[in-house]
This record gives sequence, structure tokens and C-alpha cells, in this order.
Amino acid sequence: RGLGLALAKQLVKQGYEVAAVCRCARDARATARTLGQGSIPITLDLVEGMAAVQRAAQALAAWSGPGGLAVLVNNAGNSLVGWDEANWAASQEVNYKGPVSLTLALLPAMAEGSAVVMVGSGLGALELMSKHYRQLVTRAKSIEDLDAIGASSPE
Repeated sequence: RGLGLALAKQLVKQGYEVAAVCRCARDARATARTLGQGSIPITLDLVEGMAAVQRAAQALAAWSGPGGLAVLVNNAGNSLVGWDEANWAASQEVNYKGPVSLTLALLPAMAEGSAVVMVGSGLGALELMSKHYRQLVTRAKSIEDLDAIGASSPE
């Protein structure tokens, strides 16, 4: 639905086969039907962590075959009310850890010259971050640095 479905439809128009990876199996099946022949449904709820990411990555790698994936679009996101520890953890899983973990898990299945697109919300804009987090993020030199920032509790 929304931006993800619009991107998927554009990719199909350009001749790509698209795997419909959705949080809910029902949505994945409906999206795959909408996208047509060559599309398959894959369920992935990033809140479920690495086991779910690995299952989805294995399914995507098998589906892509020896040619590999040409494009990976990470468009997961969630919107939560309030910032308690549970919401903070869920937000990290869906908005950061999950997409990064899925991308890393799929690197061996990516075709030469492939593209990875990370879609985020306005909440990731540097100008919306506190001065403290803005400095941490802009000084980060690696995924490990960003992981350390993500592992810290919010201000």
C-alpha cells in the first residue's frame, strides 16, 4: 500500500519481477496478485527480529535464482504513539535494524550492478534530531557506529 505499492507498480511497468514483501501474509498475497505474473508474496514482520529476516532473505534469494536481485527497495516503517521502551525497540527494529539486516543478508544474492534503495520518513531528517544525536549520526563512520547509536536509549 502507499509508497511501497506505487514503487512496485513502477518497477513492474519497467519490466521487473517484484516480490511483494509485506508485514502481513494477507497483504503480501493481495499485493502479489495486484502486481501480476512473476510476483510472489513474502511475509516479513521486522519486529520479529533476525529469524524473520533470515527466512525472508532465503525466500528472496531462492526466488531471484542465479541471476540475483537487480533492485532491493527497503520501505518498511512504523508509526507509534509515545516513546516508551517497547515502542523505542519496535521502532529500531522496523526503521533501522531490520532494513540493514535484510540488506546485509541479501548481499550474496544481489546481482552485479544492482541497486539498494532505503526509503525513510521525515523522522530521519537531521534537522529534527536533537543536537546530541545529530552530532553522533554525522560523526558515524560505519554501520557499527550507527548500531551503537541505535542501541542507546533515547534522550
